[in-house]
Amino acid sequence: VRFTMFLHIQQFIHYNMSKNVGLFTGVTLRNVGFIVADGDFTSKYRTYTAGIPLAIKLGDMDKHFNFYFGAEAGFAFNYKEKHFRGSTRESMTTEWFSGRTNWFQPQLFAGVQLPYGGNLKVAYYPQNFFNTSYREPGTSDYKPYEGVEANLFYVSLSFQLFSSDHNKEKTAVQPDNRTARL
Repeated sequence: VRFTMFLHIQQFIHYNMSKNVGLFTGVTLRNVGFIVADGDFTSKYRTYTAGIPLAIKLGDMDKHFNFYFGAEAGFAFNYKEKHFRGSTRESMTTEWFSGRTNWFQPQLFAGVQLPYGGNLKVAYYPQNFFNTSYREPGTSDYKPYEGVEANLFYVSLSFQLFSSDHNKEKTAVQPDNRTARL
C-alpha cells in the first residue's frame, strides 16, 4: 500500500446529453506507484503519467450526483525507484522517459461523484508497470524486471476545488450542460 497526496492534477470537460446521462474527458497528471517490503529491505517505485480519460456518467446531472466508468490513456514521463535497508536509503534512480516502465499505461476506472464536490474512484492498470525487456545499461543481458508482474490498482478520494458553474446564474450565453464537477 502506498499513500500519496502530491502531485495529482486533473481538468475535466463534461457534456451532459440529458438530465441522467453524460460524458467527460480531459487531461490528468498522476503520481502512481507501489512499495515492496521484504524484511528489512524496502523498494519504492513510481511514475508520473499524463493521461486522457473518457468516461460515461449515469445519475442526476443537475445535482452533480452520478456514477461513472471509463478508461484513460496514460503516458509515463518520469520514473523514480528507491531502495532502503531499514531507514537508510541505499540507492535512488530518477529518469525522464525511462525504458524501465512501459511508456503507455492504460487505466480502467469507475467511481461516484457526490454532490458538493466529493468523489470516490477505483482504478486498475491492466498492463504490467515494468518493461520486462529492459536491459540495465552497461550490461549485455541483465534484465532487472524480467519475470516481474506488477499491475497497479488504486482507490482515490478527491474533492472539487474550483467549479465553473457553482453559484452562477444560468444565462443565455452559458450552455445548459456546463459543469466542472468531478
